[in-house]
Amino acid sequence: MHYDVADILVSTTRKGIYAVHGADDQHMPGVVAQLTELPVTVLRLLSSQISDHTVAMLARLSQLKELNLEDAPVTDRGIGALGPLKELQILNLKGTRIDGSCLQLLQHLVNLQQLNLAKTKVTDAAVYHLPAWPKLTRLDLSDTPISGACLDFIYRMPNLETLLLYRTALPFEKLSEVAQKRPKLQVCIR
Repeated sequence: MHYDVADILVSTTRKGIYAVHGADDQHMPGVVAQLTELPVTVLRLLSSQISDHTVAMLARLSQLKELNLEDAPVTDRGIGALGPLKELQILNLKGTRIDGSCLQLLQHLVNLQQLNLAKTKVTDAAVYHLPAWPKLTRLDLSDTPISGACLDFIYRMPNLETLLLYRTALPFEKLSEVAQKRPKLQVCIR
């Protein structure tokens, strides 16, 4: 599939994998309507200027396994509407405008394996209350304002293998504690 609507380009390289370039609220309802007719498993919204309302429409893509909303100007309100995406395994929220208050609304994403929250306003309080997703193996908290008060959450996530903490204010003592309690967990810092 390859189609242009104004400045939007929807393309696919393999069955089920779609990239939408330059999406905005004016054109996305039509794009989502078309995508609901297809077996979409991967959706990458690149250079998108979409609102929370448009993100909520994506919850209709029930077969979605991967969703990339990197740098989209969406907030917790829109992300919280993605709860029905039970098959979702990878969620990239890097650079969105969330503060993490939506994360508890995503507790039903029991198949979630990778979550990217880098470059968001996610705080210690939001991270501390992350759902204990049973399959989560990778979490990126790089460039967030966390300080370390939230690291106890990793003990509730027994399958977490990789924790990215680049450019955060975590004290070294906290990281040493994590290394002792979870020696197989790969923690990437600074």
